[in-house]
Amino acid sequence: MISGLYTPRYLLKNKLHTILSDHYDEFLKVYDKRYIEKYGPLRGVVKKTIQKILRCSNPEDGFAHLRCRGCGREYICPFSCKERVCPSCGQKRLLAWCEWLFEKVLFRLRHRHWCFTIPVCIRPIFRKHRFLLGELCSLAADTLTYYMRGLSGHAEASPGIVATIQTAGDRANWNPHIHLIATVGVLAPDYRYYLVPKIPYDVMRIAWRDRVLRMLLSYGFISQNYATKLKKRYPNGFMLNGKIRDDWDSNKVISHLAEYIIRAPVAESRIVEYNRDRAEVTIEYRKRDASGNKTKRMDRETVNVLDFIARFIQHIPEVYQQMVRYYGVYSNRSRGGRKTEEVPEFMLVEDDEPSYGKSWRHLIWKIYEIDPLRCPECGGELELINIVSYLSCANMDNHPILLYIAVGI
Repeated sequence: MISGLYTPRYLLKNKLHTILSDHYDEFLKVYDKRYIEKYGPLRGVVKKTIQKILRCSNPEDGFAHLRCRGCGREYICPFSCKERVCPSCGQKRLLAWCEWLFEKVLFRLRHRHWCFTIPVCIRPIFRKHRFLLGELCSLAADTLTYYMRGLSGHAEASPGIVATIQTAGDRANWNPHIHLIATVGVLAPDYRYYLVPKIPYDVMRIAWRDRVLRMLLSYGFISQNYATKLKKRYPNGFMLNGKIRDDWDSNKVISHLAEYIIRAPVAESRIVEYNRDRAEVTIEYRKRDASGNKTKRMDRETVNVLDFIARFIQHIPEVYQQMVRYYGVYSNRSRGGRKTEEVPEFMLVEDDEPSYGKSWRHLIWKIYEIDPLRCPECGGELELINIVSYLSCANMDNHPILLYIAVGI
């Protein structure tokens, strides 16, 4: 293997891919006996997603045929699965979204990072009834908007909110919570901006608790008696926090925050060891203090590999489930309406090529700091010769390009 060469996953598998390759078939055989009681029936989207991840960057599913303009050497670049929970594809998707968010959505203003959580006792309801995750997201945005409007004294004004749904805890456990990136103030219809520097957290936490319980009551997922018990158990409300820093109008800070709130449920860096002989996976995570806040101290947990797979698959979203939503002045409707109007300078966004359209080459460079379209032999530019689809790969053993590449790389 040539040092510094970008290597697709079919040549260099990551830990998650290796774990699934080794044990997914075994996991399917024992699922009904060991996991159905806790996690429910195995969802169809799980099977489809895992199959795609296992075949991610497999040349049998098609590839791009490339040739160096300098030395004439030929290469292939297999197609990826593009699944949100795939560590490699998810990272490229995340970087594209972060750039688009900063360039096209966020105003050049300070923002708060909010986190709205729910207690352990009601979390399984959201795993069983996954449409509630979207309801929870809207509820968090509505709660914040209500109090920011009231505190500003402008009922018609709205904050800008980007909301993301996260279901994974530190150890890949089920922990549904909502992250918000929200402006510190609210924007009136005449584009006047009003700061809301002080937030009554104690009041908001109680309101958040009551709204969540009312929602669950309205769907019949909890009883009135149980809701009353939860109010007594959590007299100070359900936990939420909003953090602000003076430099949160910078690209670097916002990008870091955006990467955090839309991260994959199981980051490759968190899997510190996979012991194939003992069939165990070791996960690293940050410890929390007595108040539940993360500390700088790290801890580790070792689990059975099948238990780890069970934890992982519960975070695979449904096919059409929106995990990122936009509210207030960041909503799709508001952004579309501003395109034809004159707006203050702090609201201006870039009008050039969308970041989502930025090339795969650009994203690979940001992740690995390696240019995948440079010939590792002479440094020349690689040009696209052909796209080989799945149908034309029926007889891979005799494919001339693969024979050449197998010898060449």
